[in-house]
Amino acid sequence: MTLKRICALIGMLSLTITASFSRLEAAAVDTSYAVEDSTIAVGDHVLSTRFFRPSAKPRFPVVLLAFGSGDKSAIGDASARQLAAAFASRGTGALVFDKRGTGASTGLLTGSDFAALGQDAAALVRYLQARPQVECVGAWGVSQFGWIAPTVVKACPNLCFAILVSPAGVNPHEQVAWFLYRQALSWGLSSQQAAEAERMHRAVALYYAGRSSWQTAQKEVDRHAHAPWFHRVVTHPYWDEMTPEGRILTPDSLARALEKRPGDFEIYRAPSSFVDYRPEYQTLRSLPTMIIYGAEDQLVPIERSRAVLDEVLRSDPRYPHEFRTIAGASHDIQTPDGRFVPEYLTFVTDWARMRFDACKCTDRPK
Repeated sequence: MTLKRICALIGMLSLTITASFSRLEAAAVDTSYAVEDSTIAVGDHVLSTRFFRPSAKPRFPVVLLAFGSGDKSAIGDASARQLAAAFASRGTGALVFDKRGTGASTGLLTGSDFAALGQDAAALVRYLQARPQVECVGAWGVSQFGWIAPTVVKACPNLCFAILVSPAGVNPHEQVAWFLYRQALSWGLSSQQAAEAERMHRAVALYYAGRSSWQTAQKEVDRHAHAPWFHRVVTHPYWDEMTPEGRILTPDSLARALEKRPGDFEIYRAPSSFVDYRPEYQTLRSLPTMIIYGAEDQLVPIERSRAVLDEVLRSDPRYPHEFRTIAGASHDIQTPDGRFVPEYLTFVTDWARMRFDACKCTDRPK
């Protein structure tokens, strides 16, 4: 189903922690750091982690790296390894982990329970802070992490900083609507036609979310059924679930679908998809925050998101917040050939190092 595929793109407890180290291996190419694989028990599930540890320093700061939505292993991702290695080779440790239900991590896969995902990340921050060689901990996260970061910051008030890459200032429902509008333009629709298609999506999405009626949604679809763009839009894999003729699931069919394949409708049904995140983002006032966007991002409404975050964060001057937009970069700050924009790795590691140097971890509240 369509929005499940979009989630894969978008990247959409008092916890008991134990660690069992499975192996310690020297990095194959760069001997300035070593790689340590661990399993960390968090509540009733286990998170698989990979720790990139600087070799020459007995004590060092560490960045927790949290990746976006989807069901792929972060530990097995080449970009994650490259980013972690960039930190570790410059004297900053990095912890990469597979979210619950992905890679070798156990637990129920979720793309929309941001509180649960945030508490998992917070547990890993506390685990790092308990390691004797770790001086301070900061957090870096991409895409979905923007919605998760407030939970982490609330749970870990002595976090040094947060780096948010491509966060959405709007909620998932609004982000998906914007994404589909942009996609409709790319399929050749005019701005007016794309807006009509977006309204149709919103009507169907609200019905599938249980926030509107079947009659209202089907009526909106029927309004556009003879438009020249209609068939091309509703049969696209990204679009809401309906027949090529524009028949959406009836209430009975929807109930059966929700029972048999609830994951396909998670982004519709999750309360987190409709939250106003502005009050949540106020939490980020309590620590230095860097917000990075790629100028070619097609998944997040950059200007709208930046305006929301700036409005929230600038009202409290205790800690600085900064924005950076990187030319030629995609949602994940990569070039069209799948490589990180060269300046990005240098910039982000330098900024983290500067913040670590200014962070008096022992002086901040535990």
